[in-house]
Order: sequence, then C-alpha cells, then structure tokens
Amino acid sequence: RGWRPAAGLGRREALRSLGGAAAGLLGFGIVGTGPLGSGPAAAAEDLDRLRRYAETMMVAGQFDLAEKALTQLLEQGNAKDVVVISNRGNCRSAQGLFAEALEDFNVALAINGNVPDALLGRGVAKEQGFGDFEGAIADYKLVNEITRRRTGKDDPAAVANIANSLAGLGRYEEARQEMRRAMQLGKKGEVIMPQVADALFSYELEDDAYAAQQLRALVNKYPSFTDARAALAATAFRVGDEARALDDLEIVFEEDLRYSDDDWVSRIRKWPPRIAKDLKALVGTGDGKDLLREGLAKAGKKSLWED
Repeated sequence: RGWRPAAGLGRREALRSLGGAAAGLLGFGIVGTGPLGSGPAAAAEDLDRLRRYAETMMVAGQFDLAEKALTQLLEQGNAKDVVVISNRGNCRSAQGLFAEALEDFNVALAINGNVPDALLGRGVAKEQGFGDFEGAIADYKLVNEITRRRTGKDDPAAVANIANSLAGLGRYEEARQEMRRAMQLGKKGEVIMPQVADALFSYELEDDAYAAQQLRALVNKYPSFTDARAALAATAFRVGDEARALDDLEIVFEEDLRYSDDDWVSRIRKWPPRIAKDLKALVGTGDGKDLLREGLAKAGKKSLWED
C-alpha cells in the first residue's frame, strides 16, 4: 500500500529512508551494558547505560534484546516512563508482536495522551497487526492535531501514515492526495519514500506514464534505491520493454532477493495490487527465473528464505 518504514526506524526517520513497523526511537544514546553497581549514583548510571544499550540494539535491529533491556528499565527505574514504554512497543511491533505492542502504547497514552510517537506507534500496531485502518487513521489524525497545536503546521509523518491507511482501505485517489500533501510538508531529503508511494498509488489508478516518470527520476537520482527500481522494472514490463525491465530486475536481485517473492511484496512491503501483479509476472518469465537463480547462487542460497 505504498510507503512503509523499515523495521525499527521511526515513522519520522522513515520519511528519509526505506521501509516496517516502529514509530519513534526517542532520546537514547549508545553503549553496552556491564556489571551493575550499588548505591543511588551507581544505580542511576546503570539505568543510563541500559537505556543506551537498548538504543544500540534497536539501531542494530536486535529488537528482542532491546525489548528485554527496556523491560528491565521499567522494572528497575520508572515504571511510568512513557518514552521507555513507547519504545518497547516499537520493538514489539518490529517483532510482529502487535497485541503486546498495542498494550504498551495504550499504557503510555493512559499516562500521557499527548505523546505523538506513542500515537503513531499505536496506529502502526492497529494497521499492521489487525488491519484496523480506520482506527489507525484516527490515531494519526490525533498526532496531526497535536503537532498543529504546537507548531501551527501539519505533521508530515502523520499525513503520510493517513495516506497509507487510506490505501489499505482501497481509497487510492484519497491516498494519493494525502501523500502528495505529505511530500509538500516534508523537509528536503525527507520525502523519498512518499515519492515512491505517490508513484505506486498513481500506477494503481492507471496513471502509468506519470508513475514510470517519477520512478525513473528517483532511480536516476538514487541508483541504489532498490524499491523504486523494482517498481520501475514492473512498469517497463507492462509496456512491453522487457529488455529494460530485466536490466533493472537484475540490479534489484543483486541488492534484495525478497522482491522475487510476491507474498513479501504484497503483504510485507505492501505494494498496491496492480504493480505487485506486474512484478510477479516479470519474475515469472523464463529470463526472470534465470536472474533469480543467478541471484540465489551469488548469495550462496538454494532458496530465497534459506538462512
């Protein structure tokens, strides 16, 4: 359904990055844990070290370890620390533990109902874990209202998330309008994924020429942008330019073989149906299958999901 952040990245950070399932990594640093000390000063230092270790694990994508560290923080420190509770919810969402994540976000918001990142996180859990797009939109609108009260401006992350949820409901024209608004609101360098989403939504609406033009511009500017290149390959295949489609597909498979899996593209990456179908058709050609075999061989794998 368009733009989604990478697992573990904040929805705000993900406006600048590729994209899963966490809402905001708030206010930590980076170090490891060590032996725990004694006394008030040592205890405070230990908690600070544990906080920084938790962020290290989040940044590294080790969400199970980060979750354990955050739980320990809540047990040994302030059990009502909204930042810690919300970040644990992010880690749980990133692991697909959406019920547990939703519980964390609800607890955080019961303590303070005006925390945008907790609302964003809850929206993500509702949307990705339970398909509750309407509930997610309600949370994202609350985020936007809070930001507007504080800054006088709309929140680009909230608007982009609203667009994605509208796409999840199949309302692609509205989704495209909201995503374009998010693009206008975002700072320079923060609108890469919304640009892709705009192209994907446009393709679903059969505005193929515009979608291909936007995707080509992104690939020319960011040659290693695999998501845009995979989508561009699908658009080329639809218009019969199989040679160009295969050239792009070869580059895609050198970077990320997951684009060969239509279930991952549709269910995890959440592309709209039409472009996902075209990419699947391209991968299913004889030459597409050959490129996949070559990609697997280079990766030392016999199958896509082999560890």
